[in-house]
Amino acid sequence: TISELKAKIKTANETTIPKLNEELANAENALKEAGREVTKADDAKKEADKAAREADKKQKDAAKNLEYYDGTNSSEEFIFIVDFGDTSISQNELNHTLLLEIRDANEESIITVLGIQHSQMTYNLYYGLDAQIDPTVTPSANPLYIGYTDIFTTTINYRTSALNGADIIDTQYFDNKLGAQIYILNSDNNVVSGTDLTGTYFTVDNVRYYPDISGYTHIKLSDKVGNIQKWIIFNTENSSLATGSYTFVIEFFASPDGIYYSRGNPVTRNIPINIISTTYGLRPTISDDSTILRSVNDKDLEFTVDYTSRLNNPSLRIAMYRRRYDQVYDTNYDLVDFQDFIDMELVETNHYEYVLTDSPNATNSFDLPMVENLTTGTYRLVFRLYDNNTKIGEIVRYIIVK
Repeated sequence: TISELKAKIKTANETTIPKLNEELANAENALKEAGREVTKADDAKKEADKAAREADKKQKDAAKNLEYYDGTNSSEEFIFIVDFGDTSISQNELNHTLLLEIRDANEESIITVLGIQHSQMTYNLYYGLDAQIDPTVTPSANPLYIGYTDIFTTTINYRTSALNGADIIDTQYFDNKLGAQIYILNSDNNVVSGTDLTGTYFTVDNVRYYPDISGYTHIKLSDKVGNIQKWIIFNTENSSLATGSYTFVIEFFASPDGIYYSRGNPVTRNIPINIISTTYGLRPTISDDSTILRSVNDKDLEFTVDYTSRLNNPSLRIAMYRRRYDQVYDTNYDLVDFQDFIDMELVETNHYEYVLTDSPNATNSFDLPMVENLTTGTYRLVFRLYDNNTKIGEIVRYIIVK
């Protein structure tokens, strides 16, 4: 090989170097010639491929021409759309006709519609008989707590008009798709920006739609305008929206893509929703004297609950669970009646759940008298924060009865 010849030249004596150089030159020339042959073969292949493609194209063109031409004649279908959308019609325009003809450069008629067909080229325009998109939107939650979802059940009732027993086709919805644009107004009637809506999104038919930077969300509801029902889900899983009163504005429209509307007035529905941030502070502290109790008891249950939130109707509640002792290492707990341990009447809300206060302060102190005889064991006290009857969160503390 060339590399072997070059290696021999480096170690050869003076008498053999000329012969080796000659062999090296011949080898390099042979390699160049082989390269040229390969290039010629590649060029020939490219030319053959090009010729094959052109032949295939001609064959396909010939086949298409056989389909297109009837002898030397051919026929095509053209669709002409006359748009009356921007006219100022104020009454019905009935039984009008269209004249269609093909003219040459000198305005001479070459082809015109035959008389029998011309009589069929009539149209009617109806004033005030537009089809109507009538949406109904019902939210599943109000108030809506941050971290949860609100499902807007949306029912579209598409109504058309009729005259003398015949349905009137509203062509502004013909071949159009149905869409919705959603934005949210705050209590100052300003649009909530996309930055403030970070972490929120809408879902329709398992497709997510995110607000743009201006706070507008565009959703395609259906490929056809008609009677439909959709569920628009508003997700606040990672939202940081502030607590307040908001209005969800949903604009329904028909357009070629169902995403953006180009003209015409959309049908608008406003849905007031109170949004409540579930960011809260809840810190129960059980006094040292109440952490460990004796079964023959002479102490009260003393604890404080520090609380912060922006909830409108907060309440603090408590429930008690006792650890199971069926097995040595069992770590499960069973709900027990907290009232059985407290020597005063408590207000029960849910099963074995009792109200501590319906108007919590920043710090809430409790001193609950306990009964004299207590069952030994480890107990879990669950302190819960509610807004009306919606549970916001809970914190756990433990006491031991020996």
